[in-house]
Amino acid sequence: MFGVSNLHSKDLRSTKGQFKDWDRARKIEFLAHLFGQAKTSDVCGLSVSFTKGLAKSFQKAAKQNHGSLPLGMAFGVAISQVCSGTGLPQLPKNKSVAFVVERGNKNNAQIKRDFSKLKSNSNAPLASSLSFERKNDSYAIQLADFWALYSRRLANESLKNGENFNITRLMEPKLKTACELVPHAMDINFGTVSQRISQRSLLDVGITRRFWLHSTNQI
Repeated sequence: MFGVSNLHSKDLRSTKGQFKDWDRARKIEFLAHLFGQAKTSDVCGLSVSFTKGLAKSFQKAAKQNHGSLPLGMAFGVAISQVCSGTGLPQLPKNKSVAFVVERGNKNNAQIKRDFSKLKSNSNAPLASSLSFERKNDSYAIQLADFWALYSRRLANESLKNGENFNITRLMEPKLKTACELVPHAMDINFGTVSQRISQRSLLDVGITRRFWLHSTNQI
């Protein structure tokens, strides 16, 4: 229908590659179709962002946090949020969760270590497995790439504008199109660590600002 074999969000945004010469209307139509299909599978998005300042503060808080990178921290929070169902559609009781990460990222080794640490500390009992796949082999990873690109841009705008701003006004049309079909929770973590903490209390790091992106609603 659209002649797109896989979704490269940067190409979509900059109108390159498979999206060369596409106007905004065609992009919106494509995303409406894509996320309309995702909706039939009860997909729910979750983005977790950390500022560099908070990451550095976390690293200094305790010896066991040395070497922790923002991506690994965000992944740990995402695992906890998904498995606990905090603010997300609840998982069936005792239902295990398999996590799939895009292959080839230079930080994947840390993600693997952090996943093992969470499992060994029993912080994510429902997290059953972690695997790495190529982006072109996974529609879910391609959708996650879209959320990551646009929610990161929106997180930056949120921090610039402070708490009292209209997040739906700052949402780009393409992100609005996706959120009108599939709900998405966006967590922005910032500030500093004010007390000695450990990996077990990762969710208490800094300040978390959550936005629930679904049509014009937010919480």
